[in-house]
Amino acid sequence: MVRYSEFFMVALAGISTGLYSLYVAHQVLNGLTSKLIAWIIVSASIVLSGFGLYLGRFIRFNSWDIFTHPFYLARKSFHELQNPLAMKITLVFTLVVMVLYISILILIPNRYASVKNVA
Repeated sequence: MVRYSEFFMVALAGISTGLYSLYVAHQVLNGLTSKLIAWIIVSASIVLSGFGLYLGRFIRFNSWDIFTHPFYLARKSFHELQNPLAMKITLVFTLVVMVLYISILILIPNRYASVKNVA
């Protein structure tokens, strides 16, 4: 029997870990570049993540396809960029991840802002 609470807990742990690692990468980028460039890089990675979520969920690509079928993956990905449904779903995924990330930024106290070596 499937216990959905276990799936929920594992999914929540995965989302939390991903958002926190994005937070750490953002802090490192803030130390290496200007805040604007750091936000541009983080935002671009969130948009690419949204498209990656679309490719995995609807086109059914997996992580190993970049090694086993790289040219087919690239061709199919560029083809999907012309699909209006793909762009809408990517936008929704991007907005969800961005809202979750901004929520994490609000929830994590900024007491370590003066520390030079965050990572």
